[in-house]
Amino acid sequence: MYITGTNQNLYYSDYSNGGYLTKLDLKTLKAEVLVKQPVTNLKVSDNYLMYNVQTKEHKLKIN
Repeated sequence: MYITGTNQNLYYSDYSNGGYLTKLDLKTLKAEVLVKQPVTNLKVSDNYLMYNVQTKEHKLKIN
């Protein structure tokens, strides 16, 4: 499982849901699927969530 986090959110590859990129709000415990593809190599850098889909790196702006 790949997982990383920021102040109030966890971002992870949800292998019980196809490995999709999922965000979990730690205050509300609400989970939201952000990318409906299997993702790997999650990391946060300069307000961006970096992740791989297959071998291609992507980034997603986060608050």
